[in-house]
Amino acid sequence: KQHILQDLRHKLPEYQLLEIRNMSFDDYMHYATICRYAITFGEGFDGYLAQPSNQGGVAFAAHNSNYFPDHDFSAYKNIFRDEQDMYQRISQTIQELDDSDDQYAMVTAKMRTLYESLYSPDKYRSQVLRLALRQFDLMPFHQPKI
Repeated sequence: KQHILQDLRHKLPEYQLLEIRNMSFDDYMHYATICRYAITFGEGFDGYLAQPSNQGGVAFAAHNSNYFPDHDFSAYKNIFRDEQDMYQRISQTIQELDDSDDQYAMVTAKMRTLYESLYSPDKYRSQVLRLALRQFDLMPFHQPKI
């Protein structure tokens, strides 16, 4: 993480880096709506990756097979193979996106489409209904009495 941030400070000095830590949700949402780029150093496939694309930004992550759904993420310009790949390519990727409004829009559109396909409102309602009807995907060996 620190090497990537140092590299960004060096190669993109015109950008202000802000760490999302110990801040209120309202402050986070404010920054999420005005940032052009975001980087998640956690699980990768998380809200920090999803949120910016809903507000016109691009978020970056390193692929982590423990958290990403079973998809081919090599098609996404903002998702790197691993942390080393992120370190080697993130500055250049940001510069390329800065130079092309079409590329930037394409990345945000692809991420919105991905999340909409995985978390559509209809799918969400269906899952909540299944939960209410106790139609579980996984069942424990011993079901507690309710």
